[in-house]
Amino acid sequence: MINVSARDGLFNLQCFVKSNEDVNSITLDYSQRRKYEEKLMYYYMGVSIASLDVKWLPFYKKNVGLTYKALSSNLGKEILVLLEHASGSRALGWDEEYALLLKYSPIMEITYDAFVAATMPGGEDVAGVGFIECVNEFKKRYSTACGKRADISVDGLNKFVLQLKEALNKNKLREDVKNYYRNSQNCYFQLMQVATQAWEVNCKNVLLRIDWGFKKENPPMPPRLKTEAEIAIDFAKVDVMRKKMLKRLQKMYGNVLSFYAWKVECGYDKGLHIHWLIAINGSKHQNAWYIAKEIADDWNNHVCDENSYAWNVCDLCNEGSKYLRNLDYRDPDLSNILQTYARYLTKLDVTMKLRAPDGYRSFGCSKLKKLNKKKPGPARTVVNSLKGWVR
Repeated sequence: MINVSARDGLFNLQCFVKSNEDVNSITLDYSQRRKYEEKLMYYYMGVSIASLDVKWLPFYKKNVGLTYKALSSNLGKEILVLLEHASGSRALGWDEEYALLLKYSPIMEITYDAFVAATMPGGEDVAGVGFIECVNEFKKRYSTACGKRADISVDGLNKFVLQLKEALNKNKLREDVKNYYRNSQNCYFQLMQVATQAWEVNCKNVLLRIDWGFKKENPPMPPRLKTEAEIAIDFAKVDVMRKKMLKRLQKMYGNVLSFYAWKVECGYDKGLHIHWLIAINGSKHQNAWYIAKEIADDWNNHVCDENSYAWNVCDLCNEGSKYLRNLDYRDPDLSNILQTYARYLTKLDVTMKLRAPDGYRSFGCSKLKKLNKKKPGPARTVVNSLKGWVR
């Protein structure tokens, strides 16, 4: 595993796990795939924690009436499930094949040992990590934590995550993680430049969101359980759909389309899906919900097949949403809104990094326009303040 990327490391592990299978993995049934994936989940978790942005810790609190409640992100939910799994594996032990697999992958070994140590009543010292205190938090218990217990739970779990992240970034995973961050940051600045320019060209723009995804299979087949051949078919289909959607969008709105951005993500359970952020000239159109519905209806009628669909994210917003609406360049919330969506669309997606075929694009947006003449009138102060967030 020396001098191998995280992605190549996962493929090596998959081959190692399947090496003793008598049947081709494509013929494995759902329960067999679950068992197969279980042997690789500590690798996914190790790379996910190593790549975590410390500004977005997986455990946090929220005010609920007179008290506050412990909550978690999707990664946090996966961590709680894995802590419960580690507690069971500590009690039951693993077979020789699994022990060999852990030694084969340093990332898996450190992650597994850390999770097991976190479930020990008095904590435990882990080589390469240090002493890990007992967390004693599982999904059901954490979901009921309020008040002071929420403080203890959130602080303890985040401390464990940060300790493991620091240890993982000391080994050969470090360069991969740095590349992940660099790519994510470059996409963020690119999108902020394009979005800022839209309010230089137009005094106002209607901001809207649309999502596209596959309908759920029965039973659902998460991408982490799929073979390379199966997931390559999914990626190819998503790429074709995305290009068709963009072509329809440009045909519908032409030069009234201020900018667009798309991000392909690989959900833990729902699989591949696309997030779209679109801005339309606010002097020509005003209603974000109506425009988004018009686009989603067009895509459902002319692009999507029986296995996929597009939906209007504005449907999920309260009436008068401060985010998805017609935004003037003088709007005091404009800067925060654009940064919020730019971060959301350019955040790290570890499953994409590990599973996407070579050369596959997971993010794209409009190109910067060449503005030949200076616009008349006073400088737009809010737009100028936005420029502080782009390079």
